[in-house]
Amino acid sequence: MGLPIQALKANVRREIKAKLSTLSNSYVKEQSLNICNRLFDLPVFHQSCNVSVYLSMPSMEVQTTGILYRLLEKGNKCFVPKCSGQTMDMLQILDGEDFASLPLNTWNIPEPDVSKSRKSVFDEPSGLDLIIMPGLGFDVDRNRIGHGKGYYDKFLHQYHAKFGKYPLMVGLALPEQLIDNVPCDELDVKLDYIILPDHVIFY
Repeated sequence: MGLPIQALKANVRREIKAKLSTLSNSYVKEQSLNICNRLFDLPVFHQSCNVSVYLSMPSMEVQTTGILYRLLEKGNKCFVPKCSGQTMDMLQILDGEDFASLPLNTWNIPEPDVSKSRKSVFDEPSGLDLIIMPGLGFDVDRNRIGHGKGYYDKFLHQYHAKFGKYPLMVGLALPEQLIDNVPCDELDVKLDYIILPDHVIFY
């Protein structure tokens, strides 16, 4: 009998984290730039109005600050994650100055302050057109594995319950994050696109 799904996921997370821990900041920065340029070339990026983008950790994942500024410059409504307890919301960022003022959370990631009143994506009548999601690992079948907290899985199911559909979902992946097979269960949702430095995986 094979390992339970959670044990399989834990093994995959350990293996990917070990690979990512060997990467230099300069390498991650260079690969992130290539990935962002591929994202900017996608028609769906330009066609989307309401966009959510994760705010990246200082290392070990694709850096997204340039994406956020690009969205703000072209007039998109931008939403970023805010975690509270076991759940996550997406709250609007108004401009570059607003983004620069965000405090850092315990993972050293900028995050909206609860003391400020911000618009939630759930208050937006049409919801999101596009969500740019983080992940620890990805595969060619467009499956994604996160860090195990389940924030995005819960958010997506809550989003689907309200809007009756998912937004277009895009994952950003360093080459070291693409693996042969991501263990999946019934809560996992396939992405529409996975963007790597040298190619794009899509449905």
